[in-house]
Amino acid sequence: MSGFQVYKVGDADTVIAESADDARRAWCEFTGEDLDACREEHEITPVDPDKVIGIWCDSTGKIAEPGHGAAVIRFTAAMWVAREGRGFLCSSEF
Repeated sequence: MSGFQVYKVGDADTVIAESADDARRAWCEFTGEDLDACREEHEITPVDPDKVIGIWCDSTGKIAEPGHGAAVIRFTAAMWVAREGRGFLCSSEF
């Protein structure tokens, strides 16, 4: 997915998008939040493609909430981009 990368939205959430503006749009698509409110409330910062990100996944490898047999899978941000594509990726709040 050339051109895509992981972006932090605020302190806890991450999305995959083509740019910071696209990251805001992806976040708003996921949350239903107003795009203008998102511009004012959430800082968007790129994540280094080589940064390792651990995400809870179920036994099939699908991203899931912790518990009930879920385990943390660790990939670089670039690998998560290739695996998941554009949109919400994860939150550190669960």
